[in-house]
Amino acid sequence: MKRLRSMTKRVLAVLAAAAAVTAMPAVPARAATATFPKVSDCSTFTDFYRGWRRVPHAVAQTGTNWVPQGLTYDPARRWILTSYYDGTPGVASADKQQSMVVVTTLRGDVIKTVRLNTADVDRGGHAGGLAVGRGRLYVASTEHGPRVTGIDLRDVARTRDGGTLPDSPSYVLAAASYATFQGGRLYVGDFENDTMYSYAVGRTGAPVMTARRSYSTPTLVQGVAVTDRSFVFSRSYGRTRMSYLTTVDRRTGAERSAGLPNMAEGITWAPRSAGSASTDLYVLFESGSAVYGQGSSGGAATCVTTHLWHRSRAAVVGGRR
Repeated sequence: MKRLRSMTKRVLAVLAAAAAVTAMPAVPARAATATFPKVSDCSTFTDFYRGWRRVPHAVAQTGTNWVPQGLTYDPARRWILTSYYDGTPGVASADKQQSMVVVTTLRGDVIKTVRLNTADVDRGGHAGGLAVGRGRLYVASTEHGPRVTGIDLRDVARTRDGGTLPDSPSYVLAAASYATFQGGRLYVGDFENDTMYSYAVGRTGAPVMTARRSYSTPTLVQGVAVTDRSFVFSRSYGRTRMSYLTTVDRRTGAERSAGLPNMAEGITWAPRSAGSASTDLYVLFESGSAVYGQGSSGGAATCVTTHLWHRSRAAVVGGRR
C-alpha cells in the first residue's frame, strides 16, 4: 500500500462519503471515482470469482511480513516478476531486509528470488512499480523522490537465487508510484496527485526527459496496463475497502469500472498460459501478507486474496486494442 505522506482533503472527503455506499460488482466510472465502499468479507466479489481465473500457486511469501507491490512480465524469458518490501512492524527501515524481486512462472512456481541493491532501493523501500522494456527491468521507488532504476535483465538472469542485483542506473522522473512499459515508452504514475507520465526510452534504456507526455488518471491508482487504445488502472485504498479496475478509452476518455477484492496492487499483460497466444490481464493483491493479518496494528484485511488472478484482454478492454 502506497505511503500517504500528504493525503489531501479531497481524498479524505472521498473516503468519508464512501462509508454510506453499497458495494456493486460493476459501476459507472464516475461513481467508482467517488466511492471506495467498505466490505466485510469476500462475498461481495462473486462476479470477480466467476469471471477471473486463479493462478495455481499462491503468491510467494504469502503469510509472511513480505508485502508484494509491483508486477510485470518478461516475454523473452516467460517470467512473472513481483517486487516486495519488508513490512515487519516495529522495525526501523535501516534494520529491515533488502527489498526483493521474486521470479516465477505463469503458474506461480518460484524460479528464484533476487535482492534489490540498496544503492537503488533502500531497505524497506516500497519498490512500488515494475516494468519490462528495452531489455531492462524498471523498478520504481519514491523513497527519495520519484525515480526509476533500469536493471539489465541479463543481470537478473545471472544473479543466483538469494543474491543481490548489481547497482544500476537510476533516473529522476516526474512520478514513480507505479510503472509499465508499452510501445517504446515508460509509463510512471503519481498515486496521490492522479497524474501519469510517459517517457520515450532510447536504445540505452534511459528515459528521454524532453519526450515526456502527461495524462490525468482516476483517483488512488496502484498499477497500470496500457494498450494502443486503452489505459487500465488498478485502484485501491485500505484494508477494508473495495478495489476497482478502471478502463479508460485513450481517444474518447470514456471510463468503465468493475469491483476487485481489497488491496489490489500491480497489474500486467501476460499470456494466459505457457505457449498460449491469448493475452490476459494479471492482477496482484497485497492482502495475503501477514502485515495485514489478524492482530496487526492497523486491523485485518476483510477479504484476503493469496493468488494472482487473470482475465482475458478482450473481457477487460472489449474490442479496443
